[in-house]
Order: sequence, then structure tokens, then C-alpha cells
Amino acid sequence: SSGAILAPASILSENLLLQYFPQKNDRFRLLLSRLSVLIIAFVSLVLAMGKRNIYELVGDSFALSLVSLFFPMVFGLYSKKASSFGAIASLIVGMVAWFVALVLDSEVMPIVIGALASLVVQVGQIVLYPDVVKED
Repeated sequence: SSGAILAPASILSENLLLQYFPQKNDRFRLLLSRLSVLIIAFVSLVLAMGKRNIYELVGDSFALSLVSLFFPMVFGLYSKKASSFGAIASLIVGMVAWFVALVLDSEVMPIVIGALASLVVQVGQIVLYPDVVKED
């Protein structure tokens, strides 16, 4: 379970948050990593408190992976016009759409709504902004 907290915390601190702070000394990076672990642990606790059993948590974790990671990864690997902007937008929109459909108890399965939203945003970026430079 420690890996399930440390991996997303590392991604959060090193890849997302660190780019917004100009001071990048080791002390600050360590503080940012520790805060990221606390944030991920708190979000995990909130999600776990809302479920009745482990099966629901596992199902939600796989659903979240599908709606937020699948299409950005596939388009990032196989499309020359996909960009990091499109991937991040697709990730966020898919996750938010899935969560809103889950909370509102939608007639359509929330995983379908989230996956379609993620796909539409990723394709929209390629169609509307094909000239965005892909970052390596």
C-alpha cells in the first residue's frame, strides 16, 4: 500500500507541482514531496471512507485509470499530433466527468461517460490544435 501512495505523490510533486515553483533546491523538493504524500493519503482516506468494501474501491481505481489515463496514453504513443496539453486536459475532463456521473447516479454508466469525455477532449485537441508542439 505504500507504493500506491508514494507513486502518485512522486508524480504530483516532481512532474506537476515542481514546475510552478522557481526555487528548486533539495530542501524545498523534499518538503513538496512530503506534502504530496499527505495530500494523496488524505484523498485516499476520503475515497475509502465512502465505500462499503474493497471490491468497490478496486472497481473505482480501475475505472479511474480508464477514464483518465487510457486515451492520453494511446494517443501519446500512436499520434504525432497529440500534445501534453491535450493529454492533461483529457485526463482532467475524463476524471471530472466520471466523478460527476458517479455522484449524480447517472443512468449511463459513469465509466462510459468519463471515457467518452476523455476521448472527445483528446480528439478535439488533435483536430482543433494540431500544430501544438509535442513536448518530449
